[in-house]
Amino acid sequence: MPPLVGAQVGDYLVEAVVGQGGMATVYRARDQRLGRAVALKVLAPQLAADQRFRDRFVRESRLVAAVDHPNIIPIYEAGENGELLFIAMRYVEGADLRKLIQGSGPLPVARAYRLFTQIASALDAAHQQGLVHRDVKPANILIADGSDRDPEHVYLTDFGLTKSTFSEAGLTSHGHFMGTPRYVAPEQIRGLTVDGRSDLYAFACVVYETLAGLPPFQRDTELALLYAHVSHDPPPLTPYRPDLPHPVNQVMTRALAKSPGERYATCREFVTALRDAISDDDQTRGAARTGPAGQASTGTVPTPAGHPSHPSHPGHPDRTERTTALRSPGTSQPPGPVPVMADGSLTRPGTAAARPTRRRRWPVGVLAGAAAVLVAVAVAATLLVDRGVTPVGDKRYPGSAAVPLSFEYPGHWEARAHADEYVIVSPAAAEFDALFSVPIASDWTAVNALAGTRPERAMGLFAELNDTITTSDPPETLKRSLSFVLPGPADFASALTTATVAGHPAFRLTGVVNDPAQQGRLDLIAYIIGRGQGRPVGLIAFFCPPGGCDQPTIDRILTTLQLTS
Repeated sequence: MPPLVGAQVGDYLVEAVVGQGGMATVYRARDQRLGRAVALKVLAPQLAADQRFRDRFVRESRLVAAVDHPNIIPIYEAGENGELLFIAMRYVEGADLRKLIQGSGPLPVARAYRLFTQIASALDAAHQQGLVHRDVKPANILIADGSDRDPEHVYLTDFGLTKSTFSEAGLTSHGHFMGTPRYVAPEQIRGLTVDGRSDLYAFACVVYETLAGLPPFQRDTELALLYAHVSHDPPPLTPYRPDLPHPVNQVMTRALAKSPGERYATCREFVTALRDAISDDDQTRGAARTGPAGQASTGTVPTPAGHPSHPSHPGHPDRTERTTALRSPGTSQPPGPVPVMADGSLTRPGTAAARPTRRRRWPVGVLAGAAAVLVAVAVAATLLVDRGVTPVGDKRYPGSAAVPLSFEYPGHWEARAHADEYVIVSPAAAEFDALFSVPIASDWTAVNALAGTRPERAMGLFAELNDTITTSDPPETLKRSLSFVLPGPADFASALTTATVAGHPAFRLTGVVNDPAQQGRLDLIAYIIGRGQGRPVGLIAFFCPPGGCDQPTIDRILTTLQLTS
């Protein structure tokens, strides 16, 4: 983008660069008509060159400008100046929440809660007007320099490039999502319809980071990070904030639920539940709290009152991945002047985290695992035929309430059923269970060794339910959904084909899943089984060494499969 400092854009004289990104540059400018400072966002030329985008951009920016809320940044003008597209907004002296967390660490609870209530109010107001932000993150939350009357006023910004501005203008590739990987909702990643509950998920990620000093999911690659949002539960907050009571973990688990229907209905409801979880800690209300290190913290302060002290914080600990199996809390109490804890101390957890446990909400991983297990069963069955052993019928997995799929498998295989998650069956069940239970952190060493030395054991079947996809999803969506739950990058060699499994319509998909370290791979045959409208699909994936899958054997296993509910 050409430098604009000193240039005139419409009625605005550009004075300095404030910030810059891939899609726009923000300048401080002077409104020549009214003599006031403005923040002038000028879009990248490649966006402005598309007429469909120009039309939709101006239309949506004016729609946002019509939302009158004290915590949504006022938009003065959205227009065109030659080949440039720009938005003129209120100029805010202060810092964004990202810089505040980076400079100060996790915030004291009372201060954080004051910010949360303002953000929640802004988001709910936008949602009531039919607007979805799609990119809620700390950098888009501005905190104005305070005054005695208004110590910290929050502005939510960057509504102008939201909703479906890009996709409807044809500027994004198929399946591309608008959002920031650290804060994006699972349904947004998968290219499904988004609404205010998607913003709530992103807001919950922001709340987590504000209180912990880091967002709920940390991964080395963007793909791994997106996968974590789709398939992993967030780690509990309290190991990073031991001054908070454990019910806070339940509130965060619900706000960060994979399915939008399991989250809170509004952002205000989420913030109220968070406040109630903190203030309802009867054992510590009004008294000093003592952390693991034996250091007492401060007592309670009234729900948002005056500006609290802001103690310094040590750097946040290196993240050790953890997950939690906490269930969603009950209905939150209505708003009221309930006290909240003011202490913002941060203590590194004293013990090493346990190996993460994958608690699934019927994600696509069920398909991958189920398919993997079935593939293993099929391949093993073929090998057993060669040895004169009955390939199927020796044992039967009876199904469960969580995985209502029953099928026969060879007698020398072991079934590992995770009652509320999935089942995996394999001659090497321990190795494959570890591989599929934590896919992003999977260690392929044992499986690769099996494939090279004992390929008859390097096979298995993985099965579970999945309520995040439907058989009406387009093929690319199904492939993308499946790839998120596999223990490595997936390549699909075939087009989606139709099949019938247990008397139900199904889709079949074949391909390979690769060891991220490029030391090996597994062949994959997956089936997505419809169970009726509104019901989670059955996901079954067979896995086996390269070239080791035998379709007739898989077919024989599938003929024994029954849906138990």
